[in-house]
Amino acid sequence: MEKEWSAQKISDWVAQRALSKEAVWERVDNAIRGTRLESPFGSLTASDSLLTEAAFIAVLQDKADLPRSPDGEAAGKILFSSLAYLSTLPFPSSTKTIPQRDGLSPAQLARALVWIIPDNYGSIVEEGNLSRQRSKADHRRLIFQSLAARLDPTDKPDYDAESARRLALHNAFEVEHESRRDHCALNHDDDGDEIYHDLLDVLYGTQITPRDPRYGPVPRDAFRPVAKQLAAEHDLDKLYDLGIPVDRFVSLVKYLVALQFTQPDAYRDEHGNLDLSRFDAAARSICAAFCPDNSGVIITWPAFDHALKNITPYLLDPLYHLIIKIFLPDEPINPGVSYLWDEPSPPPGDTPPLLTMPLTSQLATLLGGSLDFSSLRRTFRYSPPSSTSPESDQQPSSELMSRAMETIPEEAILVFSAHHHRHQHQQSSGSSPPTATTNDTTTTTPSQSATTYIFGVFSYKPKEDRASIQNNTDLPSGFVGQERCAIFQLAPVQDVWRGVVGKPGWTVSDNEVVFGNDDSCGGMVLKMKDGCRAVDIAHRTTGGDGSDGGGGYVYEPNGWRGNWSLASLSIRDMEIWTDWRDES
Repeated sequence: MEKEWSAQKISDWVAQRALSKEAVWERVDNAIRGTRLESPFGSLTASDSLLTEAAFIAVLQDKADLPRSPDGEAAGKILFSSLAYLSTLPFPSSTKTIPQRDGLSPAQLARALVWIIPDNYGSIVEEGNLSRQRSKADHRRLIFQSLAARLDPTDKPDYDAESARRLALHNAFEVEHESRRDHCALNHDDDGDEIYHDLLDVLYGTQITPRDPRYGPVPRDAFRPVAKQLAAEHDLDKLYDLGIPVDRFVSLVKYLVALQFTQPDAYRDEHGNLDLSRFDAAARSICAAFCPDNSGVIITWPAFDHALKNITPYLLDPLYHLIIKIFLPDEPINPGVSYLWDEPSPPPGDTPPLLTMPLTSQLATLLGGSLDFSSLRRTFRYSPPSSTSPESDQQPSSELMSRAMETIPEEAILVFSAHHHRHQHQQSSGSSPPTATTNDTTTTTPSQSATTYIFGVFSYKPKEDRASIQNNTDLPSGFVGQERCAIFQLAPVQDVWRGVVGKPGWTVSDNEVVFGNDDSCGGMVLKMKDGCRAVDIAHRTTGGDGSDGGGGYVYEPNGWRGNWSLASLSIRDMEIWTDWRDES
């Protein structure tokens, strides 16, 4: 009887056009009224009736350190188009996004803010036993959609329904509280993908409240047939038809990386504008993490999801910060969601650090929840003697380097740059070591030989991590926060390989320091040798963590990167940093 009643109600609403796109948008707008998003133009000029692209860019320049430069204008345009796309939810169509010349009305902007700020959709989406629980992955996906465009059929990767559903099922349960898992549900099925299920969420959450007290709301699943009709009628996007052009993403990432800190004058022009070109290399290393298939052209949803969740979990925090600062100026900034650090103190002396501001800003996209970057300071430095600097700060040795790490009670960062010897060859099972995915042995080209690699190790508890990697947090598995001991890479691609709790973080011998298991057990391994003057690096996706009783890897592999190795790289510079200060 309830199913018949639900079907009749939906039929009546369709006849009344209460489920048309315009009617659904009107109910969304009504739901937003009375919330903190009701008047998003409050901090802008009172006479503004539309927020145009030009006006938005001007606001970013005035309030969010967007530089008055071609790079800044490119980033501003991308952010405006992202808002324009989100304003059309739950009817997103990349071919029908609001023309930029028209601008966004206050209602459209409020709709966009509902979706762009994390966990902000409560007024229009109801979660419970008759609906589904939205997850953190849903928010990452909406950001992806807003930056993407429909791909030419010749550029689209093959769609694998089984893989798509497996990823959707994994993401559906990415919630913070165990109690919410009871309402998690797959949102990619025979009826439609995640974008279709967003429409179902909103149709259910904004339905007209029944007047008959004998019945509750119409269940979410009852809206499936009409949602399929609406999706076809309005040419809704399909998630796996979308992709982000890498060059477009680089333009945005340069701005987001620069905003990780209040950047010093050295990274500004004579007018005080951020020089985003100084952040180009950092942005390209980050974007390489979003293109693990070596295409370097298009970022797909699975790759975006993996990289944002696992490798750059704090990349978007400056975006949330600036959106709240501009449109909700009276709203407190949640330090666990978004922030802007003050710049770290420069190291003493005239020697420039290896960990420059662009690299430090890049590192913040990974370790933003693990370090107080405003207190970051260098405690150890080594660079080989040269004709201009005949003496190194400290001659390296395995014991010296390890001791320099272990004397820091909490949060130590070892970072080093390395390069190939001239005429040196590498062994790799891929087309290049940063993103190798195939199984052919190759040698370096001249350009690869000139590549500078930047790797490092983060240790949460250095003294304890050496013998046994410490558990870093009591948060559920898969959530960012205080990182445990991990190997990371900053150039020419950003990546991270997290340690297995209980395994020895590193071992020290007379002439070597090895991070990882060097006995062909898989995972990521850094083997610093020759008194820490050279390093072997190997990444193998085979093996396990030893839970089956075997030796197992110490640092978890990244399956996207495949198998590769770099042999006998020369270490050029090495530094150790920490945010720890003895306040006793």
